[in-house]
Amino acid sequence: SLKPRQMKLYDYCKERLYGFKKPKMDFPNIPELQGDTLFYFSLSDAVETGLYKSSMRREFYNDMQILEEHGLIRKVVSGKAAKKKNIYEFSDMWKIWENL
Repeated sequence: SLKPRQMKLYDYCKERLYGFKKPKMDFPNIPELQGDTLFYFSLSDAVETGLYKSSMRREFYNDMQILEEHGLIRKVVSGKAAKKKNIYEFSDMWKIWENL
């Protein structure tokens, strides 16, 4: 039930698992941030993909929220207060919702 842009955004999130700096590198002493399914993602990252423009802040965050609501990702750390990138984790909650 995802829209094409949301599906593409999910693909870009998946790409963050490979070849990008992981949160565990920046926070080696925080056990909750050591997982291999954690990744950074922000509006500026989305703009770099060409999928969004910097003026599309609302659309980007809405699409990320949709991915969360579908159980595909989970926001672990909000970077809003410190003006840093959010940290997300891939989730398998979609499997549970799919079987309901």
